[in-house]
Amino acid sequence: MKETEEEVKEFEEWKEVESDSKGYVSWNEETIEKPVKGKLEGFEIGAQGGQIAILTDEKGEKFKCSASTILFDKLKDQEGSEVMIKYLGEKKSKSGRMFKDFKVFVKTKGKEEQRGKGAQAPSPSKEDRVEAFLDG
Repeated sequence: MKETEEEVKEFEEWKEVESDSKGYVSWNEETIEKPVKGKLEGFEIGAQGGQIAILTDEKGEKFKCSASTILFDKLKDQEGSEVMIKYLGEKKSKSGRMFKDFKVFVKTKGKEEQRGKGAQAPSPSKEDRVEAFLDG
């Protein structure tokens, strides 16, 4: 759709706000088995209420990634540590629910120490129980 001259003039004082997807790691088919490494700086709450991990790479540049319940549980005690996150893909829990699985390693004096093997499905959160109840 072509903008009219009036529309262009109206927006001359404005700057378009663009999505800040740069510096964000998405857990998908492209990132399976490709480790993500960095210093875990902390967490923030995302726009949809989920945990977002904030990391700094070896060049000192910050980046973020979604921290599902499983990933957050493995990372929560590692703030300030060098971590390596390996996305293993989607798995099915014993109850049949799909979840994203991860391996997390923390750097220790020249070696990587594994923080938990393949994750088990977490206990359902209050929100999940409410959603399941409403879905009937």
